[in-house]
Amino acid sequence: MDIIGLMLMFLFLLNPYSLVIYIGYLIVIYVVAFKIGSITKLIDSEALILILFSFIYTSFDFLGGGDSGIQILIIQAIFPFSFYIFGKYLISNKLSQKDIFFLLISFAVIYSASSVATVLKDILEGGFAQVNRDFSSVWDGREILATGMAGYLIYNVTFPSFIISKSRFLNVFGRLILLFFYFVTILCSFRLGSRTLITLTVFSLLFSIVYQIIILKPKDKFIFIIQLIVISLLLLNFVSIDLEADYFSTLGHRLTEGTTSASSAGGRTELWLNGFANMFEHPLGWQGEEYGHNLWIDTAKVSGLLSLFFLLVFTVKSITNTKKIVFSNNIDPSLRICLGLFTIVTLIFFFGEPILEGNIYLFFFFCFYQGIVKRIIEIET
Repeated sequence: MDIIGLMLMFLFLLNPYSLVIYIGYLIVIYVVAFKIGSITKLIDSEALILILFSFIYTSFDFLGGGDSGIQILIIQAIFPFSFYIFGKYLISNKLSQKDIFFLLISFAVIYSASSVATVLKDILEGGFAQVNRDFSSVWDGREILATGMAGYLIYNVTFPSFIISKSRFLNVFGRLILLFFYFVTILCSFRLGSRTLITLTVFSLLFSIVYQIIILKPKDKFIFIIQLIVISLLLLNFVSIDLEADYFSTLGHRLTEGTTSASSAGGRTELWLNGFANMFEHPLGWQGEEYGHNLWIDTAKVSGLLSLFFLLVFTVKSITNTKKIVFSNNIDPSLRICLGLFTIVTLIFFFGEPILEGNIYLFFFFCFYQGIVKRIIEIET
Protein backbone atom coordinates (compact mmCIF):
# COMPACT_ATOMS: atom_id res chain seq x y z
CA MET A 1 0.00 0.00 0.00
CA ASP A 2 1.03 3.58 -0.63
CA ILE A 3 1.94 4.58 2.94
CA ILE A 4 2.25 8.31 2.12
CA GLY A 5 -1.18 8.37 0.48
CA LEU A 6 -2.67 6.41 3.37
CA MET A 7 -1.24 8.78 5.99
CA LEU A 8 -2.53 11.79 4.07
CA MET A 9 -6.02 10.28 4.09
CA PHE A 10 -5.79 9.53 7.80
CA LEU A 11 -4.81 13.15 8.46
CA PHE A 12 -7.68 14.37 6.28
CA LEU A 13 -10.16 12.33 8.30
CA LEU A 14 -8.63 13.33 11.63
CA ASN A 15 -8.67 17.06 10.70
CA PRO A 16 -6.15 18.29 13.31
CA TYR A 17 -6.51 21.99 14.12
CA SER A 18 -9.08 22.40 11.30
CA LEU A 19 -6.39 21.94 8.67
CA VAL A 20 -8.60 19.71 6.55
CA ILE A 21 -8.62 22.08 3.55
CA TYR A 22 -4.83 22.15 3.33
CA ILE A 23 -4.53 18.40 3.83
CA GLY A 24 -7.05 17.99 1.03
CA TYR A 25 -4.87 20.16 -1.21
CA LEU A 26 -1.88 17.96 -0.36
CA ILE A 27 -3.86 14.88 -1.39
CA VAL A 28 -4.82 16.47 -4.72
CA ILE A 29 -1.24 17.62 -5.36
CA TYR A 30 0.16 14.23 -4.37
CA VAL A 31 -2.21 12.36 -6.68
CA VAL A 32 -1.82 14.70 -9.66
CA ALA A 33 1.88 15.52 -9.36
CA PHE A 34 3.29 12.14 -8.37
CA LYS A 35 0.77 9.52 -9.44
CA ILE A 36 -0.51 10.90 -12.76
CA GLY A 37 0.55 7.76 -14.63
CA SER A 38 -1.46 5.58 -12.26
CA ILE A 39 -4.62 7.66 -11.95
CA THR A 40 -5.23 8.20 -15.67
CA LYS A 41 -5.89 4.46 -15.98
CA LEU A 42 -8.51 4.68 -13.21
CA ILE A 43 -10.75 7.33 -14.76
CA ASP A 44 -14.20 5.88 -15.47
CA SER A 45 -17.77 7.03 -16.08
CA GLU A 46 -18.35 7.84 -12.40
CA ALA A 47 -15.26 10.06 -12.37
CA LEU A 48 -16.45 11.94 -15.46
CA ILE A 49 -19.91 12.40 -13.94
CA LEU A 50 -18.31 13.88 -10.82
CA ILE A 51 -16.31 16.31 -12.96
CA LEU A 52 -19.46 17.49 -14.74
CA PHE A 53 -21.39 17.81 -11.47
CA SER A 54 -18.59 19.67 -9.67
CA PHE A 55 -17.90 22.23 -12.37
CA ILE A 56 -21.58 22.94 -13.06
CA TYR A 57 -22.29 23.29 -9.34
CA THR A 58 -19.28 25.55 -8.80
CA SER A 59 -20.07 27.69 -11.87
CA PHE A 60 -23.64 28.31 -10.71
CA ASP A 61 -22.43 29.03 -7.18
CA PHE A 62 -19.96 31.61 -8.49
CA LEU A 63 -22.23 33.23 -11.09
CA GLY A 64 -25.21 33.23 -8.75
CA GLY A 65 -23.46 35.55 -6.36
CA GLY A 66 -23.24 33.05 -3.52
CA ASP A 67 -21.16 33.81 -0.44
CA SER A 68 -18.69 30.98 -1.08
CA GLY A 69 -15.12 32.21 -1.03
CA ILE A 70 -12.65 31.43 -3.80
CA GLN A 71 -11.10 28.63 -1.74
CA ILE A 72 -14.47 26.88 -1.29
CA LEU A 73 -15.16 27.27 -5.02
CA ILE A 74 -11.84 25.60 -5.83
CA ILE A 75 -12.37 22.61 -3.58
CA GLN A 76 -15.97 22.22 -4.79
CA ALA A 77 -14.63 21.99 -8.34
CA ILE A 78 -11.69 19.63 -7.92
CA PHE A 79 -12.04 17.61 -4.70
CA PRO A 80 -14.95 15.23 -5.57
CA PHE A 81 -13.23 13.86 -8.68
CA SER A 82 -9.80 13.81 -7.00
CA PHE A 83 -11.00 11.91 -3.94
CA TYR A 84 -12.92 9.39 -6.04
CA ILE A 85 -9.78 8.61 -8.07
CA PHE A 86 -7.70 8.61 -4.88
CA GLY A 87 -9.98 5.91 -3.42
CA LYS A 88 -9.54 3.73 -6.51
CA TYR A 89 -5.79 4.31 -6.48
CA LEU A 90 -5.22 3.39 -2.82
CA ILE A 91 -6.45 -0.18 -3.28
CA SER A 92 -5.36 -0.64 -6.89
CA ASN A 93 -2.57 -3.00 -5.83
CA LYS A 94 -5.11 -5.74 -5.11
CA LEU A 95 -5.17 -5.61 -1.33
CA SER A 96 -6.74 -8.66 0.28
CA GLN A 97 -10.37 -8.43 1.32
CA LYS A 98 -9.26 -8.61 4.94
CA ASP A 99 -6.92 -5.65 4.42
CA ILE A 100 -9.73 -3.62 2.84
CA PHE A 101 -12.14 -4.49 5.67
CA PHE A 102 -9.77 -3.33 8.40
CA LEU A 103 -8.80 -0.30 6.33
CA LEU A 104 -12.45 0.77 6.22
CA ILE A 105 -12.82 0.18 9.97
CA SER A 106 -9.69 2.29 10.53
CA PHE A 107 -11.15 5.08 8.40
CA ALA A 108 -14.34 5.01 10.49
CA VAL A 109 -12.48 5.16 13.81
CA ILE A 110 -10.10 7.91 12.72
CA TYR A 111 -12.91 9.94 11.16
CA SER A 112 -14.74 9.83 14.50
CA ALA A 113 -11.68 10.43 16.71
CA SER A 114 -11.82 14.24 16.91
CA SER A 115 -15.56 14.23 17.57
CA VAL A 116 -15.26 11.51 20.21
CA ALA A 117 -12.41 13.32 21.97
CA THR A 118 -14.34 16.60 21.93
CA VAL A 119 -17.54 15.08 23.35
CA LEU A 120 -15.73 13.02 26.00
CA LYS A 121 -13.86 16.15 27.09
CA ASP A 122 -17.22 17.93 27.41
CA ILE A 123 -18.65 15.05 29.46
CA LEU A 124 -15.65 15.00 31.80
CA GLU A 125 -15.94 18.76 32.36
CA GLY A 126 -19.71 19.09 32.72
CA GLY A 127 -21.26 15.63 32.83
CA PHE A 128 -24.22 14.41 30.83
CA ALA A 129 -26.87 16.63 32.41
CA GLN A 130 -26.30 19.64 30.16
CA VAL A 131 -28.87 21.29 27.93
CA ASN A 132 -26.51 23.03 25.51
CA ARG A 133 -25.66 21.28 22.28
CA ASP A 134 -22.66 23.38 21.28
CA PHE A 135 -19.19 21.93 21.70
CA SER A 136 -15.67 23.36 21.68
CA SER A 137 -13.30 21.42 19.43
CA VAL A 138 -10.61 19.54 21.35
CA TRP A 139 -8.08 20.83 18.80
CA ASP A 140 -8.60 24.60 18.71
CA GLY A 141 -11.73 25.44 20.72
CA ARG A 142 -13.76 26.14 17.57
CA GLU A 143 -17.49 25.90 18.27
CA ILE A 144 -19.24 22.97 16.58
CA LEU A 145 -22.96 22.20 16.71
CA ALA A 146 -24.15 18.78 17.87
CA THR A 147 -25.47 17.90 14.40
CA GLY A 148 -22.05 18.52 12.92
CA MET A 149 -20.40 16.40 15.61
CA ALA A 150 -22.81 13.53 15.01
CA GLY A 151 -21.88 13.41 11.32
CA TYR A 152 -18.42 12.12 12.26
CA LEU A 153 -19.86 9.15 14.15
CA ILE A 154 -22.19 7.65 11.55
CA TYR A 155 -19.83 4.83 10.56
CA ASN A 156 -19.09 3.72 14.12
CA VAL A 157 -22.76 2.90 14.71
CA THR A 158 -22.49 0.13 12.10
CA PHE A 159 -19.98 -1.81 14.23
CA PRO A 160 -22.57 -4.07 15.96
CA SER A 161 -23.47 -5.38 12.51
CA PHE A 162 -19.91 -6.65 12.05
CA ILE A 163 -19.78 -8.02 15.59
CA ILE A 164 -22.79 -10.30 15.06
CA SER A 165 -21.87 -11.27 11.49
CA LYS A 166 -20.31 -14.59 10.57
CA SER A 167 -16.83 -13.43 9.60
CA ARG A 168 -13.46 -15.07 9.11
CA PHE A 169 -11.82 -11.67 9.61
CA LEU A 170 -12.89 -11.00 13.21
CA ASN A 171 -11.85 -13.09 16.20
CA VAL A 172 -13.21 -12.58 19.71
CA PHE A 173 -10.61 -9.90 20.48
CA GLY A 174 -11.45 -7.99 17.32
CA ARG A 175 -15.17 -8.07 18.14
CA LEU A 176 -14.48 -6.78 21.66
CA ILE A 177 -12.48 -3.87 20.25
CA LEU A 178 -15.34 -2.93 17.93
CA LEU A 179 -17.77 -3.26 20.83
CA PHE A 180 -15.64 -0.85 22.87
CA PHE A 181 -15.60 1.74 20.08
CA TYR A 182 -19.35 1.33 19.66
CA PHE A 183 -19.95 1.77 23.40
CA VAL A 184 -17.94 5.02 23.39
CA THR A 185 -19.86 6.20 20.33
CA ILE A 186 -23.22 5.56 22.02
CA LEU A 187 -22.08 7.50 25.09
CA CYS A 188 -21.24 10.39 22.79
CA SER A 189 -24.61 10.10 21.04
CA PHE A 190 -26.36 10.39 24.42
CA ARG A 191 -24.54 13.65 25.13
CA LEU A 192 -25.11 14.93 21.59
CA GLY A 193 -28.79 14.07 21.82
CA SER A 194 -28.55 12.58 18.35
CA ARG A 195 -31.68 10.70 17.30
CA THR A 196 -30.03 10.16 13.90
CA LEU A 197 -27.25 8.00 15.38
CA ILE A 198 -29.73 5.85 17.31
CA THR A 199 -31.85 5.43 14.18
CA LEU A 200 -28.81 4.45 12.13
CA THR A 201 -27.80 1.89 14.77
CA VAL A 202 -31.21 0.22 14.66
CA PHE A 203 -31.31 0.30 10.86
CA SER A 204 -27.79 -1.15 10.58
CA LEU A 205 -28.62 -4.02 12.91
CA LEU A 206 -31.85 -4.84 11.10
CA PHE A 207 -30.07 -4.77 7.74
CA SER A 208 -27.32 -7.04 9.02
CA ILE A 209 -29.71 -9.53 10.66
CA VAL A 210 -31.94 -9.83 7.58
CA TYR A 211 -28.92 -10.07 5.29
CA GLN A 212 -27.27 -12.78 7.39
CA ILE A 213 -30.48 -14.81 7.50
CA ILE A 214 -30.73 -14.59 3.71
CA ILE A 215 -27.17 -15.63 2.87
CA LEU A 216 -26.39 -18.22 5.57
CA LYS A 217 -26.78 -21.93 5.06
CA PRO A 218 -29.70 -23.57 6.95
CA LYS A 219 -27.51 -24.93 9.77
CA ASP A 220 -25.62 -21.64 10.23
CA LYS A 221 -28.91 -19.74 9.95
CA PHE A 222 -30.38 -21.74 12.85
CA ILE A 223 -27.30 -21.15 15.02
CA PHE A 224 -27.35 -17.43 14.16
CA ILE A 225 -31.01 -17.08 15.17
CA ILE A 226 -30.39 -18.90 18.48
CA GLN A 227 -27.45 -16.58 19.19
CA LEU A 228 -29.66 -13.54 18.49
CA ILE A 229 -32.31 -14.82 20.87
CA VAL A 230 -29.75 -15.40 23.63
CA ILE A 231 -28.19 -11.95 23.14
CA SER A 232 -31.63 -10.31 23.12
CA LEU A 233 -32.64 -12.03 26.37
CA LEU A 234 -29.39 -10.99 28.04
CA LEU A 235 -29.88 -7.38 26.95
CA LEU A 236 -33.50 -7.33 28.16
CA ASN A 237 -32.54 -8.75 31.54
CA PHE A 238 -29.34 -6.89 32.27
CA VAL A 239 -29.55 -3.59 30.33
CA SER A 240 -32.15 -1.03 31.34
CA ILE A 241 -32.93 2.36 29.81
CA ASP A 242 -33.76 5.06 32.34
CA LEU A 243 -34.92 8.28 30.69
CA GLU A 244 -34.42 10.06 34.02
CA ALA A 245 -30.74 9.11 34.31
CA ASP A 246 -28.11 11.82 33.87
CA TYR A 247 -26.47 10.07 30.92
CA PHE A 248 -29.81 10.19 29.10
CA SER A 249 -30.58 13.85 29.83
CA THR A 250 -30.05 15.39 26.38
CA LEU A 251 -31.21 12.46 24.26
CA GLY A 252 -34.11 11.64 26.59
CA HIS A 253 -35.35 15.22 26.32
CA ARG A 254 -35.19 15.15 22.53
CA LEU A 255 -36.97 11.79 22.35
CA THR A 256 -39.81 12.99 24.57
CA GLU A 257 -40.12 16.60 23.42
CA GLY A 258 -43.32 15.89 21.50
CA THR A 259 -44.76 14.09 18.51
CA THR A 260 -44.78 17.13 16.22
CA SER A 261 -41.02 17.22 15.86
CA ALA A 262 -40.77 13.47 15.29
CA SER A 263 -43.59 13.32 12.74
CA SER A 264 -42.08 16.18 10.75
CA ALA A 265 -38.48 14.88 10.99
CA GLY A 266 -37.54 17.86 13.13
CA GLY A 267 -39.34 20.28 10.81
CA ARG A 268 -37.55 18.96 7.74
CA THR A 269 -40.57 17.64 5.86
CA GLU A 270 -41.81 21.18 5.26
CA LEU A 271 -38.35 22.20 4.04
CA TRP A 272 -38.26 19.21 1.67
CA LEU A 273 -41.72 19.97 0.27
CA ASN A 274 -40.82 23.63 -0.26
CA GLY A 275 -37.55 22.66 -1.91
CA PHE A 276 -39.25 20.15 -4.18
CA ALA A 277 -41.76 22.79 -5.28
CA ASN A 278 -38.97 25.31 -5.91
CA MET A 279 -37.25 22.86 -8.28
CA PHE A 280 -40.11 23.23 -10.73
CA GLU A 281 -40.60 26.96 -10.19
CA HIS A 282 -36.87 27.77 -10.35
CA PRO A 283 -35.08 25.12 -12.47
CA LEU A 284 -31.88 27.20 -12.47
CA GLY A 285 -31.80 27.49 -8.68
CA TRP A 286 -33.25 29.96 -6.24
CA GLN A 287 -32.14 32.49 -3.64
CA GLY A 288 -32.76 32.46 0.10
CA GLU A 289 -30.94 31.64 3.30
CA GLU A 290 -33.14 28.64 4.12
CA TYR A 291 -31.70 25.31 3.02
CA GLY A 292 -33.57 22.05 2.62
CA HIS A 293 -31.43 19.90 4.91
CA ASN A 294 -31.10 17.46 2.03
CA LEU A 295 -28.09 17.04 -0.28
CA TRP A 296 -30.10 16.82 -3.49
CA ILE A 297 -32.59 19.61 -2.74
CA ASP A 298 -29.79 21.93 -1.61
CA THR A 299 -27.86 21.13 -4.80
CA ALA A 300 -30.88 22.17 -6.88
CA LYS A 301 -31.17 25.37 -4.82
CA VAL A 302 -27.60 26.45 -5.48
CA SER A 303 -27.10 25.24 -9.04
CA GLY A 304 -30.38 24.12 -10.57
CA LEU A 305 -31.58 20.91 -12.13
CA LEU A 306 -28.61 20.33 -14.43
CA SER A 307 -26.09 19.72 -11.65
CA LEU A 308 -28.78 17.86 -9.71
CA PHE A 309 -29.14 15.50 -12.67
CA PHE A 310 -25.46 14.56 -12.60
CA LEU A 311 -25.49 14.20 -8.81
CA LEU A 312 -28.50 11.88 -9.07
CA VAL A 313 -26.72 9.82 -11.73
CA PHE A 314 -23.68 9.49 -9.44
CA THR A 315 -25.97 8.56 -6.53
CA VAL A 316 -27.73 5.86 -8.55
CA LYS A 317 -24.40 4.50 -9.79
CA SER A 318 -23.14 4.42 -6.19
CA ILE A 319 -26.19 2.43 -5.10
CA THR A 320 -25.88 0.09 -8.08
CA ASN A 321 -22.18 -0.52 -7.47
CA THR A 322 -22.82 -1.18 -3.78
CA LYS A 323 -25.60 -3.62 -4.69
CA LYS A 324 -23.17 -5.55 -6.89
CA ILE A 325 -20.80 -5.83 -3.91
CA VAL A 326 -23.52 -6.87 -1.44
CA PHE A 327 -24.73 -9.73 -3.64
CA SER A 328 -21.33 -10.95 -4.82
CA ASN A 329 -20.39 -14.43 -3.63
CA ASN A 330 -16.71 -13.63 -4.26
CA ILE A 331 -16.56 -11.26 -1.31
CA ASP A 332 -16.55 -12.11 2.41
CA PRO A 333 -19.91 -11.43 4.15
CA SER A 334 -18.35 -9.02 6.65
CA LEU A 335 -16.82 -6.93 3.89
CA ARG A 336 -20.10 -7.00 1.98
CA ILE A 337 -22.01 -5.79 5.04
CA CYS A 338 -19.38 -3.12 5.71
CA LEU A 339 -19.42 -1.80 2.14
CA GLY A 340 -23.21 -1.89 2.01
CA LEU A 341 -23.78 -0.17 5.34
CA PHE A 342 -21.19 2.56 4.77
CA THR A 343 -23.06 3.56 1.61
CA ILE A 344 -26.51 3.30 3.18
CA VAL A 345 -25.80 5.27 6.39
CA THR A 346 -24.09 8.00 4.38
CA LEU A 347 -27.03 8.39 2.02
CA ILE A 348 -29.49 8.43 4.94
CA PHE A 349 -27.42 11.18 6.57
CA PHE A 350 -27.33 13.06 3.25
CA PHE A 351 -31.12 12.89 3.15
CA GLY A 352 -31.62 14.79 6.41
CA GLU A 353 -28.71 17.20 6.85
CA PRO A 354 -27.06 20.11 4.97
CA ILE A 355 -24.01 18.58 3.31
CA LEU A 356 -22.35 20.78 0.68
CA GLU A 357 -23.09 23.82 2.88
CA GLY A 358 -22.47 22.23 6.28
CA ASN A 359 -20.42 19.03 6.01
CA ILE A 360 -18.81 19.07 2.58
CA TYR A 361 -15.86 16.94 3.70
CA LEU A 362 -18.24 14.04 4.36
CA PHE A 363 -19.24 14.28 0.70
CA PHE A 364 -15.58 14.12 -0.32
CA PHE A 365 -15.11 11.04 1.86
CA PHE A 366 -18.19 9.50 0.22
CA CYS A 367 -16.60 10.08 -3.19
CA PHE A 368 -13.36 8.52 -1.91
CA TYR A 369 -15.24 5.54 -0.51
CA GLN A 370 -17.19 5.04 -3.74
CA GLY A 371 -13.87 4.93 -5.57
CA ILE A 372 -12.93 2.01 -3.31
CA VAL A 373 -16.26 0.31 -4.04
CA LYS A 374 -15.81 0.66 -7.81
CA ARG A 375 -12.24 -0.64 -7.68
CA ILE A 376 -13.31 -3.69 -5.67
CA ILE A 377 -15.91 -4.44 -8.33
CA GLU A 378 -13.24 -4.22 -11.01
CA ILE A 379 -10.91 -6.53 -9.08
CA GLU A 380 -13.18 -9.06 -7.38
CA THR A 381 -16.29 -9.42 -9.54
